[in-house]
Amino acid sequence: MFGLRVISMLWTLIGHSFAWIQGYVKNVDEFKDDLSNGFSSVLISNFTLSVDTFFVLSATLTSYSYFRKYKSQGFQPYITWFEWIVKWLKFYRHRLIRLWPSYLYTLSTVTFLLSSLHSHPMWEPTDPSVQCRLHGWKNVLFLNSVLGNECMGWTWYISTEFIFYLISPIFLIAFTKSVWFGLALSSLTIISSTLLQSLFFLNNDYPSSPIPYNQPSIFKGSFMKHVDEYYIKPQYRIGAYVVGIVLGYILANMQKWKQERSTDSRQLQFLLWSVCILFAIISLYGFYPVMQGWNWRLYHVLYGATHRVLWAVAIAILIYMCHADQGAFVNAFLSARIFLPFSSLCYSVYLIHLVMVFAVFLWVPFPIVYSGKHAVVALCIVQLLLSYICALSITLFTEFPALNIEKVLMRWSSQRAQHDAQKSYPLILNNKR
Repeated sequence: MFGLRVISMLWTLIGHSFAWIQGYVKNVDEFKDDLSNGFSSVLISNFTLSVDTFFVLSATLTSYSYFRKYKSQGFQPYITWFEWIVKWLKFYRHRLIRLWPSYLYTLSTVTFLLSSLHSHPMWEPTDPSVQCRLHGWKNVLFLNSVLGNECMGWTWYISTEFIFYLISPIFLIAFTKSVWFGLALSSLTIISSTLLQSLFFLNNDYPSSPIPYNQPSIFKGSFMKHVDEYYIKPQYRIGAYVVGIVLGYILANMQKWKQERSTDSRQLQFLLWSVCILFAIISLYGFYPVMQGWNWRLYHVLYGATHRVLWAVAIAILIYMCHADQGAFVNAFLSARIFLPFSSLCYSVYLIHLVMVFAVFLWVPFPIVYSGKHAVVALCIVQLLLSYICALSITLFTEFPALNIEKVLMRWSSQRAQHDAQKSYPLILNNKR
């Protein structure tokens, strides 16, 4: 689903651009009014759903890869504790090699080489050159979404997603033991997270999602406080990731189930597409009453607690239908090969995109006079191009070399294990005789 990842990245960049440009806009009240009114503005204001799409995609790939490998290797009844520990250490090692090189490179660049941008009056001189020196260690250890998000605030997602990856073996092992045990654990986790969100919104007068523009008066608390206390916390965001784990298990076993049962009926296909569209509309446009500040207390609590999981289920159904060759033109578009190179750069683009967003705002004449959404979108195109150019260099100089080194080490380790097995094989035969 290359297209889904690229579109989500584009949506994220546009949302961040609209959220942060107001610090550089002269007629800021006109800008906020335009973004707070109109049904079409929901697409921009509710852009944070793109992050839940990333959670689903990441978890699906993790789960699918694990179960496909598990099926190919077969059941291993006599694995020792040491072998079991080594197996999961390799599981984490690959993730760290995937994340750390590009992350550390970008963190170092932002911390030590971008201080020249601070001369602009709209960017606080304490961020990031000072904040990242003090708090960058949290980013390196993927703890900034838990202990404080002072440095490169947008990287909270990487921290939260890594925490989910860290605990994902609990769900993977559960599904390995029993599909019902895995489903029960997954359901319990999603329900628990939903209840925690309900309690949060009942005890705090926050909107269901952070509103960077005109926050209605019925809600309390600042935008950044909302982000720090709720939006970035793993316990409130795990639902979408668990949906992805379940989806990965389903996709890995789909061929087996198709052989055992008849193919999906047209009625089931219609039902799944209907649920997908319904959940997507509710999740996305259900934010409109929140933006307008309608005094529907119960609605705000229910929507806040459930809309991200509903969106995750909608995305999961979309991926399932495309994987099952029932997506028609949707699958053809999202799987188009043109998206592949852009999709492979999405991680590096995410790391650097907000730097490019601010850079463009700093390079254009100040203050910016807001003339409509189209003018901001034009800036977004420039920001996107710059982000991909920088991401290409980050990927070539850090990510690809690290992954190639890992491949060499894995090949060497595999050859050594095979050599040791061949040496011990004659001894086994002699013992049998």
